[in-house]
Amino acid sequence: MSGLSPSEVEYEKAHIHQSRQAACYAVTITFFVLAICCTSLRVISRRMQKLPLVLDDYLAIAGSILLIPFMAATLGGRHIITLTPEELIMQAKWEVVNLYAYIICITVIKLSILALLSRIFASTTARGFYVCIWILSLWMILWAIALSFAYSLQCRPFSSMWSLTDSCRSSLQLEYSASILNAVHDVMLFLLPQPTIWGLPLRTRKKFAVSLTFFIGFVATLMGLLKIAYIEGAPGTSHKSDTCDYQRL
Repeated sequence: MSGLSPSEVEYEKAHIHQSRQAACYAVTITFFVLAICCTSLRVISRRMQKLPLVLDDYLAIAGSILLIPFMAATLGGRHIITLTPEELIMQAKWEVVNLYAYIICITVIKLSILALLSRIFASTTARGFYVCIWILSLWMILWAIALSFAYSLQCRPFSSMWSLTDSCRSSLQLEYSASILNAVHDVMLFLLPQPTIWGLPLRTRKKFAVSLTFFIGFVATLMGLLKIAYIEGAPGTSHKSDTCDYQRL
């Protein structure tokens, strides 16, 4: 069920008393609270200006709400071999929740960013900019649909994704493909507004500051690339990653 290789089992036995639950809870809850605070401030700002909420606001709110099942399925920090059969089944079920929550959450948040870019640069961009907006939006929607079908159809029956006797887990090739396509989309999302920003009648310092604001979001791309490297593991080692479980909040 756990799908661990002999080297991974050996690693977990050697670190049987290791626990990262505190770190998992601290990081997950901290960034979830930050996301909720940022979204709340966004809504409050619109209300203070007596402006109605628009598409990108609603998508941002939806993305924040969709973080809840994703965050709940990401908490954990215990090694798999320390779990009981019942906990293993629950862990696997929450991994499935994690997969689909991730797809939906990422897609909605990126569509929110694209809608925001379309609104911000509504009066300063050419037709080609909006064509790129639609292409990237369609990209994310198709990415979400394709990945959902891939996760749903790779294991037959579907219940084998959490079965103890007939185990089926997501393939590394699928994880690589999803992460790489997502990272490429992040890069294009970062580059999209740059020509418009640097064409604005602003001082170079202000242009750089605005570009830096978008670069902060680009950090997510770097994290995605690090995720790919983490799945593979350090060069020269047979242990691909720490196999700590996902536990329900």
